[in-house]
Amino acid sequence: MRPRDEPEPAAADAIADGVRGAEPGEIPRRLCRVAVSLLPVARASVSLCNEGMPVPLSASDDRAAYLMEVQATLGDGPCLHAARTGEPVIASDLAGGRDADRWPVFAQQATALGVRAVYALPLGDDAGCLGTLDLYRDVPGMLSPRELRTAYLMAGVMTIALMALPTGEENGNRPRTASGSANWPPSTTRSTRPSAWSWPSWAWARTRRWRGCGGMLSRGG
Repeated sequence: MRPRDEPEPAAADAIADGVRGAEPGEIPRRLCRVAVSLLPVARASVSLCNEGMPVPLSASDDRAAYLMEVQATLGDGPCLHAARTGEPVIASDLAGGRDADRWPVFAQQATALGVRAVYALPLGDDAGCLGTLDLYRDVPGMLSPRELRTAYLMAGVMTIALMALPTGEENGNRPRTASGSANWPPSTTRSTRPSAWSWPSWAWARTRRWRGCGGMLSRGG
């Protein structure tokens, strides 16, 4: 019997299918789209960390890319909080309560676009935070434990995708961010990566420290 804290095999299969045949630089965007297909979210984005500030990398659509840029411009938001603390952040209702009070300008911008909840998951390992996977939902509420497990699996796979991106030193070309810039911060170890791109199982092993799900979620400090 499959342990209760592991994600559904269908999720791992969907991730593998979603990135099959893709070049490394294309994979973050594909994973954002896979996240939208697997989870009850409307859009997704991924940002890199550069000296504590986010560098938008890729997104599932223009609205997600815009919300990344808003947080980068403000220097504040749930995604930045996740990057700075290294802990997942669940902003379950941006239209009221603590989430709206914590990030008032971002919350106003997000709700104006119809976004009511944000789930921000840090990417990386104990050596440091590479960035965040940010999930945006059009209705308020929490993810279920099963959905959180899938989200953590997506974060683990996205971490591997970022580790596999080429740096300027490797091929002379830096990967482009969502805004078109070539800012790439290779700020964490790249010495451990899965062989043969066996992403789902390797990623889940790396993210088991979050398996407590709701009990370990930050609500913004």
